[in-house]
Amino acid sequence: MDASTSVANPDDNQVGKTFTERFGSSESYSAHCDCDDSDLNKDPHPGVSYKSEYLAPAIEYGSSSYIRVNDNIDLAAAINIANVGDMQVPFIDVWNKKNNGCSLNSFTTGQSGTLTFRISKPFLGQIVIPQMAVAAIYGTVRPGQYSSEPMAKVFVQGSITVPQSCEINAGEVITVDFGTIFASNFTTRGHKPDGFVDKKTAIVYICKNISDGVALTMTFSGAPADGMPEALATNNPDVGVLIKNHSEQVIPVNTGEVPMPLDPSADISRRTGAVDILTAPVNLSGKTPQNGKFSGSASITVNIR
Repeated sequence: MDASTSVANPDDNQVGKTFTERFGSSESYSAHCDCDDSDLNKDPHPGVSYKSEYLAPAIEYGSSSYIRVNDNIDLAAAINIANVGDMQVPFIDVWNKKNNGCSLNSFTTGQSGTLTFRISKPFLGQIVIPQMAVAAIYGTVRPGQYSSEPMAKVFVQGSITVPQSCEINAGEVITVDFGTIFASNFTTRGHKPDGFVDKKTAIVYICKNISDGVALTMTFSGAPADGMPEALATNNPDVGVLIKNHSEQVIPVNTGEVPMPLDPSADISRRTGAVDILTAPVNLSGKTPQNGKFSGSASITVNIR
């Protein structure tokens, strides 16, 4: 079966969390049970009893048995037995509740069931599961006596993806108010108004499923100012906005990046951080800007490497 899936909720990327995928096929398969006269003369006729076992060493977690897929994922299987329902592997001598074992030659047991994945170590991005044998299914008309040759085997392959994400400022718009600026103090191209103090803004973020080895940066994306592409354009052609880091180095719009540190003591499923940025208006033309309010906007893009 193809077990490709995604862990929709990043908070579920924790040790011990499980998620279940159902598998199934509409096709039956051919097989028959060896019956001798003693079986045929029984009244009622014998039904089929099944057993199933894992094809890899099992690990016990509570009442369930799992096999190891890799260092991050363990897997438990349940096999659907006709007329009975799903049975957790391993099991033995589960009767199909019909007295047709000697006449049955088309089987559906094993064609469907569930696979339960258990996270043994949180992971990032995508894990590819190469084709692997999970369980074997055996049948008999004599409970306790099974052939060494299975009737069917369950194989699995696919991938499991855990999304990585960051939320900036709890999803709210960050607004910076420059207050009142006198146009007469704002006439030198490439400079901020005389006496203006850069506005300091803390950008707080929460990131999910980001490990220590992953580097995060943020980029401010928006319309670049005419003649000064490192600045953000506004609706006033004479005014742009410069964005700087805490060391007052300009962060060019669309190309500059700001490192985003995370709290290393927190679990990777939810880590917090914050950076301070400085912003200031900048004269683009060397002219006295026209009077009135001005505004500009940029979006924050988080780069995950």
